[in-house]
Formats: sequence, structure tokens, C-alpha cells
Amino acid sequence: MIPSQVQVAVDERTVDTHLLVQIAGGRVLCAAAEHLLDDALWRVSTALNGRIKRFYTTHIFRSMARLDVPTSEDPVVASHIEAVLPRDSTTIAWAAITAIVQTGSTFLRLFSQTAVLMGVLREQKGGFMISMLSFASDAVTYLNISLDGGIGPGKNRRLLAPLSPP
Repeated sequence: MIPSQVQVAVDERTVDTHLLVQIAGGRVLCAAAEHLLDDALWRVSTALNGRIKRFYTTHIFRSMARLDVPTSEDPVVASHIEAVLPRDSTTIAWAAITAIVQTGSTFLRLFSQTAVLMGVLREQKGGFMISMLSFASDAVTYLNISLDGGIGPGKNRRLLAPLSPP
């Protein structure tokens, strides 16, 4: 809603029903689009992670096949081979891609929310400061800086890893 319409709604205690229906319809369309995009994301990420896993598994197999028996039984070589073998359904390459996409989308979301808030509060006294404090709060929540020095996404962030269908 436009700020002047909010003020009219508060002062006169009336709501433009046409605008309210448009907002509700937009919300329904956004929820449907989010569901379709989540499904598409799951399908694409599953296929892409599978291709990455097959590529690296083939590469590792060819590397292991070239080793002679004494070299492959060497504990140092065996530990290096064990370190590169995938242990779960996601590969290191897919985890890196996921981290980059999540970080980019988070920064985009943070900056767009701040821009919208600045636009809404543009004419308010202290609006810029409120926008910056909101941005700082969301940024700190995302970084989730812990006392042991670890920095990473917050605990409630959803991973793009294709573990189960939506």
C-alpha cells in the first residue's frame, strides 16, 4: 500500500476493498509462484548435483585405476583418496555453488529490502537511520557471528541441497 493510503485508512477507518483484493490476489500469485519455483529448483539442483557427482566419481576412478598396488596401499595416498571421495548426496562442487548462490541472493534481498524501506521512510524524520539499522540487524543475523570465530549463514537458512523433494 502507498503511505498516503495507509494514513487515510488509519484516519478514516476505511479500507479500499478493490486495493485489498488486488493485494490478496498478488499474495496468492506469489505463493503459487514460490511453490512452482521451489519445485523447479529441486529438479534442477538434483540433476545438476548428479552430473557433478558422476563427473568427479569418474575422474577419481580413473585416477585410482592408474595407481600401482604399492602406491595405492601407501597410507598417505589412501588418506588422500579417502578425503576426495564423496560421503553424502551432495558434492563439494555443489556445496560451493550453493553457497555462492545463497550469498548472492541474501545480499540482493538485504539491499532490496533496505531500498524499499528507504523509499517508504524517505520523508520521515530519521527514516534513513531506521533503514540502516534494519539493514545492519538483518546482516548480523545472516552472518551469525559466534564467539568461537565461526562465520556462516544463520541457523534457519534453508539449503539448496537436493536432499528431499519439496
